[in-house]
Amino acid sequence: MMLDIRPRMSLLTGVLCALSVVSFGLAGTTILDEESAVLTGATWGSGGGGYNNDCRYSNEAPAVATYTFTGLGSGLYDLMATWPTHANRSSDVSISINGGPAIRVNQELTGAGVYTAGSTPASIFHYLGAPVAPVGGQITVALSNNRSGANDYLLADAVALRPAGPRSIVMDNTSNGFATTFTGGNTTEGFLSGIKYSSPSAGAAGELATWSFTDVPGGRYRVLSTWSTNANRTQAAPYSVWDGAAQLGSSRVNQEAAPNRGFGGDMTADGAAWRNLGVYTVSGGAIQVQVQGVANGGTDYVIADGVRLEPIFSNGQTTRLGVFRGREWHFAESPAAQSIWKTNPGWGTSALGDRPVMGDWNGDGNDTIGVFRSGGDNRWYFNNTLESTGTDFYTTSWGSGALGDWPVAGDWDGDGKDGIGVFRRTGNTAGNDMWYLSNSAAHPASDISFGWGAGYLGDWPFAGDWDGDGIDGIGVFRSSSGWVYLRNLSGGMQASFPMSNWQSGDRPVAADWDGDGIDGIGLFRPSTGQWFLDNNLDGIIDQINQGFVAADPNDLPVAGVDIMPEPASALLLVLGAWAVGGRARRRLRQA
Repeated sequence: MMLDIRPRMSLLTGVLCALSVVSFGLAGTTILDEESAVLTGATWGSGGGGYNNDCRYSNEAPAVATYTFTGLGSGLYDLMATWPTHANRSSDVSISINGGPAIRVNQELTGAGVYTAGSTPASIFHYLGAPVAPVGGQITVALSNNRSGANDYLLADAVALRPAGPRSIVMDNTSNGFATTFTGGNTTEGFLSGIKYSSPSAGAAGELATWSFTDVPGGRYRVLSTWSTNANRTQAAPYSVWDGAAQLGSSRVNQEAAPNRGFGGDMTADGAAWRNLGVYTVSGGAIQVQVQGVANGGTDYVIADGVRLEPIFSNGQTTRLGVFRGREWHFAESPAAQSIWKTNPGWGTSALGDRPVMGDWNGDGNDTIGVFRSGGDNRWYFNNTLESTGTDFYTTSWGSGALGDWPVAGDWDGDGKDGIGVFRRTGNTAGNDMWYLSNSAAHPASDISFGWGAGYLGDWPFAGDWDGDGIDGIGVFRSSSGWVYLRNLSGGMQASFPMSNWQSGDRPVAADWDGDGIDGIGLFRPSTGQWFLDNNLDGIIDQINQGFVAADPNDLPVAGVDIMPEPASALLLVLGAWAVGGRARRRLRQA
C-alpha cells in the first residue's frame, strides 16, 4: 500500500494511527510498504517485526524486491529504506535506484538515517546514497540478494521518498557506517540496540569507535552523541570529528553523567538525551565522528552508542566582533577576524560613565547599541542602527549608577524584542543581589524583580538563552573563583560550574557561539585581549580567539547579532566603558 504521510497525520485514526508519530522525522514523506513491492526471482515468505509490523523475506538468490514511485515532479529526492535486523539477514544486499550503481548494505545491521520512534517497532530509515532525480516522473528502487543460504535472508520492508533537503541523520553503534576496534564487548542497554564499550586497560587508548556519515549535503551540522550512564564510565571520553584526514574539532565528555545538550538537555521524539559535541561545516559530503578508549585503570569504560547529525539553517544570521572606544564603535566580522571597520564617530561617551549594552530594541532581528549613563542622568540611550551617530530614543531615568547598577539586556518575555535590566549588588549575603528587569527598553519599569546572588564585589552579570526556548535567563560570573551561576526566570539556580582556564580579572559574555540556538559563555581577558568560549555551558573551553585589538585593562565584552548573508559567530568588545550584557538573541531554530 502507498501511504502519504503529511505533517498533521496525528489527527488521523485507524490504520494510519501507528504512523502518526513518524511525522517527527518523515513529515511530507511518501512510504511504500512491502505490499507495494513487486517480488521476483525467488520464493518469498511473510513475517512480522518490520515497519508497521510486517515484512517479506527470501534466502534465495537472485531475489529482487522492486518499489516504484510514480507521478513525481522535477527536482531531487531523498530515498530511504528500513528493515528489521537479525543475525540471519544477508550482509550483502544491493540496492539500485533507477538502474544505477548498486548501494551495498548489511541487513544484519540497522540503517543510518531518520529515526522513527513512533513506528512499530521503532526503526531507522537508512538513506540510500545521494539525492536522485526522477526519470519519466518516476523513481524505481530495487533490492536484490547477492547470497543464498540459511543465514542470508533478504528483507523487503518499507522504502520512503521525499524532496531532497537538509538531512537529520541518526547512526547507532549497530548501524551501517559504524565500525569499532573496541575489545570490551557490548550490552543491550543504551539507545536503540545496545552499546559497545572499551574496557580500561593499557592498550585501550589505541581502540576506536567510528561513525562514518556519507552523502551528507553540504552545510553546517550540529554533532551530538548519546550513551548509557554508570559510575564505571570515564569522566573524559575523547570524541573527535573528522573530514577525511583533517580533524575538525574535539571534545571530552563525562559519561558518568547523563548526556545533555549543555544546559537543560535535549529530549527529542526518539526518547534519548543527547550531548552537543559542536557545530561543523560539511563540504565534501562526508564526516566522521570518533571516540577513543582510555588507558586509565579502574572504572574508565568508554561507551559507543548513538551519534546524530542535525542541520543548522543559517537564515542569514551573523554576529559581530567590535569595540567601543570613547565615542567610536569598531566592528569585525567573526572570532577569527583581524580587520576592523568603524561606524561614524560621536555616539556614547565614557566620560559620563556610559555603560554599553546591545540588544534588538525594535524586533527586526538585529542587535544594536545602547548605553546606560551611570555617571549622569541615569537614562538609557538607544540606537536602532550600527551606523547612526544620533540617538533613536531614550528613556527617563531608570536605575542608579550611584547604587552600583550594572546593565543587562535580554528578551525576558519572548516577544522578540529585548528589554533591559539592572543588577544591583547590595551586600555580601546570599540573596542580597537584586535584579530589576523591564520587558520594554523604551518604557522601562520593574516588570520582574527578585534577589539572586551572593553580593560579592567580583560578581559580574550577563544574560542569555540557556535552553533555546526564546526567553533569556540571567547569569553571574564570580571572578574571584571562576564559577558561573545560571538561572532561568521561571525558577532558581539552574546550573553552576567552574570555567576552565579562567583568571582573576576575566569578564563574562554570553552568545550563541556555534549557531545551535543555545547561548554559551565566553570569558574576555582584558590583560591580553583574548577570548575563551564555551559552547556547551559546561565550563570547558571550545574556542580561543587571540584578540583583534590591542589589549586595554578597561575593556569589557558584549555580543550582538545581525541579519547578514553569511553566518558567523562573533563577539563585541567594549573599550573605555564598563558594561556587560547584550547577547545573540535572534537565534535560528531547527525546522
